[in-house]
Order: sequence, then structure tokens, then C-alpha cells
Amino acid sequence: MRLAELQAAFQAHMLSGSDAILPHIQSTPTLDNTARMAIYRNAYYARLRQVLQVDFPAVTTWLADDAAPVFEAYIAQHPSQSFTLRFFGQSFAEFLTQQEVCQRQPWLPDLARFEWAFCDAFDAPDYPLVGLADMAQVPPEQWPTLRLAWHPSVQCLASRFNIAALWRKPKLETGEAISETIPETIPETIFEATPEAIPDAATQPLPTEICCLIWRGHDLSSHFRSLAADEALALQLMKRGGNFAELCEAILPFHDAETVAFRAAALLKTWLQDGLLTELQVGN
Repeated sequence: MRLAELQAAFQAHMLSGSDAILPHIQSTPTLDNTARMAIYRNAYYARLRQVLQVDFPAVTTWLADDAAPVFEAYIAQHPSQSFTLRFFGQSFAEFLTQQEVCQRQPWLPDLARFEWAFCDAFDAPDYPLVGLADMAQVPPEQWPTLRLAWHPSVQCLASRFNIAALWRKPKLETGEAISETIPETIPETIFEATPEAIPDAATQPLPTEICCLIWRGHDLSSHFRSLAADEALALQLMKRGGNFAELCEAILPFHDAETVAFRAAALLKTWLQDGLLTELQVGN
């Protein structure tokens, strides 16, 4: 058997349990060829389970005893298709929507999307950022036409569940420090900072969606914060290519006509300070 055929037979054993490779594996006094191959196969699937646990730590905690069978089912339905395991979990959130466990814990797919967004933010391409000094160079008469180019790591996820609190629960239980901005428009009770209180508070659907902004910060780690309603609307509009004048009009229902432009400028300043923007475009 040629090398390529041996490699294919080895892979077939890893993925499906095919015995075609076994005649080419020597037994030892302590382990026969089947047992020797089982070591590799078990290690391979253990590594896949570990990847899911690392990429989805909060989901793993909430799944509890269901984690093992859910992971096994995902691995069976979505075998690794790449030389890298970086993207192995990319279908996990959608997979969860089809699982019986989500009838009891319907927030799990959104929580998985939230955790996967952290992975995407961390690995997003690098781009030079613009800052406050660049904003100061925009002529006043061109502000209405101002459009923004966003860093590839920037994502905005909406959910009817308080995904941020659900994600925080395992970290609170282990005493891990968490830093998050809570907008004044979101009740503090939603973010009860004790792990015992979080299940009752956060597992119930919210009256309206909460949007979470996720991005890679200046320190090259993934960050998130929950958005007030006007900022969520503004950010989504500007990511679709809206301009500053349209931003002011969109958030006008939230503010007085005299203050809306100041609020819009304050949002832009925050986005610049957070490191979300790569270009300020005017004149179009």
C-alpha cells in the first residue's frame, strides 16, 4: 500500500472506524493493533470535544450533563473539514437549534453565537484604526455626509434573552473578573451579579431585544458591551452605510431635537475610543 493509501486508510479509521488500516499496524506484546489504533482515535475525538469546550465555555457549563452527548452528536454530524480546528465550531449554534435540550434552554443557540463571535473577533484581520484626531479634521460642513468604515472584528448580536448575564454566570462562579458597561436604559436587575440569581433573572425572555457589541480592543483581546437602544439602532444603520445626518434622524425619537446631534457625536467619539473604526469617509 502506497503512502497516500495508508494515510487515507488511517483517516477513514479515525472518522468512521474503518478496519482497512488494521492489517498494516503491528501488534505489540501488550497491545494488539486494534487497541493501538483506538488510542489515536480516542485522542482525536477527545481533542474535538476539547475544542468545543474551549470555544463555548458558557454553553458547556449550561449544558452540564447534556454536554457530552450534544458534543458527540455535533462531531458526528459536522466532522472536521480542515487542517485547522479554528473553524470546527462554526456550525455549533445552528446545530443547537435542532437539539431537544434547547426546548428546556432556548437561549443556548444565542449564547453559542455570542461565544463564537468572540472567536471571530479575536481572529479578525488587522486594520489601522482612526481616532479622535481624525474626527477633529472633518470640516463641519461635511459632517452630514460622514460615513464610517468598521474594523472587521466589530459585530452586533441581538437576542431576546440576556445573553451577557448567561455568559457571566460561569465566570462569577469561578471568581473570574468581568468588566462590562451596562447602559442606563437597561434595568440593573437584569444584570444581577450573583450566580445564584442569574438563572431566574436571565433565562426568561426579555420584553425587547438587547444588542451586544463585540470587538477586538486595543489590547488585542475580545471585548463586549451591551448597547442602549439608540446606540444599537445607530450602529446598525452606520454599519449598513448610513451617514451622520441619517444617524441623527434615526435616534431622534430617543432625544430632544436640540440634543440629538450631540448624542450622535458622543456615539462616534465612543466608537473611536473603543477602536471600532478604520476610516472616516466624507463627501459621498
